[in-house]
Amino acid sequence: GAALLPSAATAFPPLSRSAARDPQHAIHSVEAGASLQRVLSAASVGDVILLSNGTYTGSGDSVLDVAKDVTIRARSVGGAVLDGEGLRRVVRVRSGTVVLEGLVLAGGYTSNGGGLYVVGGRVELTSCTVRDNRAANGGGVFVSSGSAVKLASSSVHDNAADAGYDIDLFGTGIGGGMYLHGGTAVLDRTAIHSNTEFGSGPGGKTLVGFGRTAGTASAGTGPDLHTCCGAQVCTLLRGGGGGGGGER
Repeated sequence: GAALLPSAATAFPPLSRSAARDPQHAIHSVEAGASLQRVLSAASVGDVILLSNGTYTGSGDSVLDVAKDVTIRARSVGGAVLDGEGLRRVVRVRSGTVVLEGLVLAGGYTSNGGGLYVVGGRVELTSCTVRDNRAANGGGVFVSSGSAVKLASSSVHDNAADAGYDIDLFGTGIGGGMYLHGGTAVLDRTAIHSNTEFGSGPGGKTLVGFGRTAGTASAGTGPDLHTCCGAQVCTLLRGGGGGGGGER
């Protein structure tokens, strides 16, 4: 089951003023259609990647595979869409502190974490929307043990944990919105809603009996938030209908 953190500061200490304003961190402006992975590979640790409005796709397993400190920011909230095209995961984070601001993560399809897969480090999403993604587990977001994610003024909706993605390897479809597999989540003015889980039977089967599931970011039962293996959840301001990113 999930344990409540006494304070979000443990997992997400604030940036110092010098770190937040370091003039050595470059800003890379990117137009829609460019290869985000190529830009990310060329960026130095701590740089900012600024995305113009439009849709960004990729190749391989993920639209973006991140293993360094970086900020990826939309010029306007909800204007930059990272699209897995139903072919791949949207974002995988392996290490570092990764800040995502004003982005839409959509169209992901993979084994774990269709929209966002955090296998190491920590990720902070502000004014982001994670929607219309599919995975065997964690349709929208999957956070592994030892990793952490913070969502502020964001929304996770209309994602699905769909066992149709290689059920023999990846199980029965758990955590349509978010799956915390021993990881840590801080939810601040964030709504997690309208996500679904499917079992292996015909027509789908909602699973609510394994670990702890929550129907919204605050309470209830259902497929929106699933935790297990010592996962920790801290709700600063409960989501309900008040959170939301660039899209609803």
